[in-house]
Amino acid sequence: MLTYAEPAPLSPDAHALIVLVEGAGKASAGSVVASEIVDEPAQVPVPFLLDYSHVAIDQGVTYTLQATIVDGDRTWVTTTGTPVITKGNPTSGLTLALTYRPDVLKGDVTGSISGVDIQLGTEAFSAAVLLDLTTDTTVGIDVHLQPGQTPIRFAIPFDPAKIQQTTDYVVGAAIIDEPNRWENRQGVPVITKGNPISDVTVPVSAVVAVTPADDGRSALVIVLLTLALLAVAVFIYQRSKASEAERAAAAAAAGDAAGDGMPAAPADPALADLVAETETAEAETAATETADAEAAEPDTTEPAAPEDERAPEDAEATETETDRTEGEPRGSDGP
Repeated sequence: MLTYAEPAPLSPDAHALIVLVEGAGKASAGSVVASEIVDEPAQVPVPFLLDYSHVAIDQGVTYTLQATIVDGDRTWVTTTGTPVITKGNPTSGLTLALTYRPDVLKGDVTGSISGVDIQLGTEAFSAAVLLDLTTDTTVGIDVHLQPGQTPIRFAIPFDPAKIQQTTDYVVGAAIIDEPNRWENRQGVPVITKGNPISDVTVPVSAVVAVTPADDGRSALVIVLLTLALLAVAVFIYQRSKASEAERAAAAAAAGDAAGDGMPAAPADPALADLVAETETAEAETAATETADAEAAEPDTTEPAAPEDERAPEDAEATETETDRTEGEPRGSDGP
């Protein structure tokens, strides 16, 4: 968070700017490699979140945070950079103490940021930083919100009592109008060893954002994921083909069992029970009707007489017939 000591409320027109500055040890020493603008910061303390995921961090280089709050003609600035990220320095829980700019304006480095064919929008800003190459930290910053067009004037405040005459100091600068950036990656020597403190010109040129090097692991992950998806697709295809074959075999077997050459319908337990109950009821009904019909029909058949009872009657009939024959006159002889 950002804070300052004065009991001065901020207006709705205030803005806060936080920048991440790359230290010595690289050709881009003093460059602003990440930034964050907080519009309408309300009152202090002002929380901030600076995204530096696009920065190729070098663990051997010191990175520092600088900040400023601009509210009309009032400005608060950090008098020195706060080391972060590398060399055991923190990335969270930071409190940057800002000082009212007139109070630190005991000395300043003045000059301008220049560039060719730079057209800026209303969201652009510029930053000029003073870097101590010995301690690898920033010792002052000057920011302009909506700077207009180049050249852009700057005045970086510093405390002359803290300047070491044997130390090298440089001014780095950047103009940022996302997604475009213009930077000075070498720094311009100032203050000590005969270098100027005023009328310093810091040229900037367009740069391309640096992305972390790809060691091939991303491509490997993509290949592995592709192979895994291919294996899953083949497995699903084979399973579907096997399921179709099993269904066809089951249908053929059911058709053979039915005896009519047609595939049998899937067995339904409820339907089978209904059919069985229907057949049983029909069988019972048929049996009942047959029994009723037999009971209603009269019996016209006389019982057969025993053989020993029929024999005398037959004998008597025979004898009577014989007697009648013998008693009749012979018709052929006449009287």
